[in-house]
Amino acid sequence: MLGYQKMVNDAQQKIQGFQNEIAKMLKAQFKVGTIGDVAELERWQGDLANILEPVEEIMREVSARPTGISQYWFMNALDQCTEALNDLGELLAQVQNYLDQNPQDTAAQALVKTIGAKQTQISGLLKDLAVVEIDGAVLTELQQIDDLMSNAVILLNQQIDSYNTQVAGADAERRLSASLAVLRDFSKARRLFLNAQRLYDSIMRSTAGQKFRTAEQEEMMALFDRIQNIYHQVGIGAELLESRLNDLESQLGQFLSR
Repeated sequence: MLGYQKMVNDAQQKIQGFQNEIAKMLKAQFKVGTIGDVAELERWQGDLANILEPVEEIMREVSARPTGISQYWFMNALDQCTEALNDLGELLAQVQNYLDQNPQDTAAQALVKTIGAKQTQISGLLKDLAVVEIDGAVLTELQQIDDLMSNAVILLNQQIDSYNTQVAGADAERRLSASLAVLRDFSKARRLFLNAQRLYDSIMRSTAGQKFRTAEQEEMMALFDRIQNIYHQVGIGAELLESRLNDLESQLGQFLSR
């Protein structure tokens, strides 16, 4: 009887030992979070959605309108994305701290990966949203050049149209004066155009590599296109301009030989 009792006790101890071992294995491999843990994870997932909401709105906006958005919108979008990155960093620290204490929690693992992926995505978006700001003074200057060019071209064409009638049968002094007037107006128009071109080229070089074009950049491009068209409409062909220069050179030679 005593031998049987000992055998039962030994069996019970072994069974208890197996149960304890199995419980440890289950706890290690199939850890189930407590109600508090689940609630915390759900809260973090909600925080993630709130952080990403303005970023997703930005992405929708630039996808719908890749050009023509104000540069000030881009500045605000950069601020929002930077703020989102900071918030994601804080959220990641909280989840990572929890995961360090609960390394087998697959939901927390997935959340850490998601946050990391979103950080990478927003970092790339920050680069895409970086645009060159166009100072309002630049647009004003180009508009002024546009107006001056229009007036200069009108005067130049008037000089060209009346040149032949003005100098017909005139003396050398009048021909010289008329030639100088044509060249002076052409020089003025050319000088204005070159000023606009230098200003435009310097800014466009700085925008190289931009993914998006702002409304201000498009306005600047439109202004320069108009200036370029006006200049090309001057109405002086290369042969005509060359003839004026040759005529002027000849007249100057005559004056100098007197």
